[in-house]
Amino acid sequence: MDLAYSNANSNAPTRRRKGVKTASVAKRYEQMRNAQRALQIRKSAHLANLESESERLKKENDALKEKLGISFPRNTQRDVECSNPACATLMQTLENRIAQITFTLTPPSFAHDAYQSQILAKQEGYSSDMMFDSACHPNGGVTFGESLHAPHQEEQSSEQIYGPIDIEPFKADANKIEPLAGAKILDRMFSLFEIIREHNRMLQRCGVLDRVEVIRIYSEFHLKYEAHVMHWCHICIQHEKYIPKPRSDLDTQILPLSIKFFRDTLREIPGLANSFPCIDDMCDFWMRTEEYNTQEFFRTAYMLRKLLYQCGNLEDMVKFWLAFFSMRQSKLHDMDEILASAESDII
Repeated sequence: MDLAYSNANSNAPTRRRKGVKTASVAKRYEQMRNAQRALQIRKSAHLANLESESERLKKENDALKEKLGISFPRNTQRDVECSNPACATLMQTLENRIAQITFTLTPPSFAHDAYQSQILAKQEGYSSDMMFDSACHPNGGVTFGESLHAPHQEEQSSEQIYGPIDIEPFKADANKIEPLAGAKILDRMFSLFEIIREHNRMLQRCGVLDRVEVIRIYSEFHLKYEAHVMHWCHICIQHEKYIPKPRSDLDTQILPLSIKFFRDTLREIPGLANSFPCIDDMCDFWMRTEEYNTQEFFRTAYMLRKLLYQCGNLEDMVKFWLAFFSMRQSKLHDMDEILASAESDII
């Protein structure tokens, strides 16, 4: 059987592999190379178009920033939409806590000392104690004393009385802060109502770390020209319609988080240990900003400066401003309206 099976297989036709055409393989390879080459050309063209578009948009963006006088900082806190007011306030409070810690860990870089400003002012016939001769009532109201200036001084500007204001050193220092370098805000920073408006815009533009440096520069400016600022505030409240009115006791149980943060921060400042009623009066104003008008604005502005200069040193002044900025942000729309109304009434 084995022999027969072997013979049968030996007689079977031998199978051959189909022939491979060399020309067909070469053609496919050529097609693949051409396809890869075409794909690479398309990729290169697309990349070149993207680079060109990117360069165009960059130039357009730079032109717009130059036109608007804007310089965006690296650590700016972008506006974040938050539907929960408590969360939004907490975010702002935490930012200012970080800023306070940063300031505490960073030694002040000022050449100007708070007490040097007070001594110089007194040598020129000005005493900050005279400016703060008003007393805070237990119920939170404030009464202002007799006129702090001679009658003829009421008709003079602060520069006529205390000398010119040199703002260039402060502008130069502010220009060193990246978010503010070359910004037009600095040109409007040191004039009447623009002091308040642009100061808040500068803080809004900056991130937490740069915000501390801005407040340092701003505090030094206030210390050096304390007499000028208080003269302006005093002239505003001299008008009969700006005489302050007593208020009821502050209900601390219903304080919003940002106002509670402001109150607690100020009560921890040694220089304000005897000013708790005035602090509560400020908090009462911020709780009900929608009820107040120009009269309340100037009354509160005077109290704000009074508390600020009673801090006594730059470190506590910075803490004061950080807490105040956090509180103001929680009532940003209301305060912008009050500021605009006060400006239209005076100017």
